Amino acid sequence: VNSGVPVLAAAAAFNVPIRILHSHAAQNGDVWWKQLRNKPFSALALHFANKYIACSHKAGDGLFGKRKYGIIPNAINISRFRYSEVARNKIRGIENCGDKIVVMTVGRITTQKNPYFIVDIIRELANSKVDFRFWWFGDDELNGDVQRYAEKQGVSQYISFKGSVGNVNEYYSAADVFVLPSLYEGLPVSGVEAQTAGLPVLFSDQITRETSMSVLTEFLPIDDANLWAEKILLDRHYDRSNYIRSVVSDSFDIRCCSKQMIKEYSISM
Repeated sequence: VNSGVPVLAAAAAFNVPIRILHSHAAQNGDVWWKQLRNKPFSALALHFANKYIACSHKAGDGLFGKRKYGIIPNAINISRFRYSEVARNKIRGIENCGDKIVVMTVGRITTQKNPYFIVDIIRELANSKVDFRFWWFGDDELNGDVQRYAEKQGVSQYISFKGSVGNVNEYYSAADVFVLPSLYEGLPVSGVEAQTAGLPVLFSDQITRETSMSVLTEFLPIDDANLWAEKILLDRHYDRSNYIRSVVSDSFDIRCCSKQMIKEYSISM
């Protein structure tokens, strides 16, 4: 929102007929001072825009309140993220996983993504004495702090911090379970990607149910790391060769969503 204000203001000054403000998050900051800082920018963006779109109802209600808005979900290239047995065998060979359980998450390492709780989940998995690895994709302001917390909890040896990679789609195929215990989200793209790859997905119960595209998803409270570990162990044997690809809705396909967006900008005021 903050960076969009100058663009929306300039568009309004030059009487651009369609000025869309798009909401991607359920709240406008990780912590209270960021929310306070961002509040005037949100008010200005709302003033200069004349059409509102959100990726989910939580994201729309969070920014637009009672204003009328449309929904265009965050979308992906569906074909790129389909489950691939070839990719699974390749990546697991490169990573030397063998028969280990592989859990993964994708997202910036910030307060929003609840990274310390993820470490707690890993600790509970370690306590269960199963042989596993955790792939962590993403990087941000809390990266160093989270790595130090993992060391303190004695679980660093289970975690591989991957940062940003160009072939995360292959890693989705190679993993066994995906977790995203976020404090809030608009509609997480990584969750859509993981489901497209046929991964069992465990979401925080703070995430909108609009993210769920299949029977592979479950929403859990973020006050019980042991419960998350138990669910991971239950989901680890899912046979993805039987994954029904039709459960992935076309509404998340980038081709459909791009047509929707073009339509929104093309409608005469």
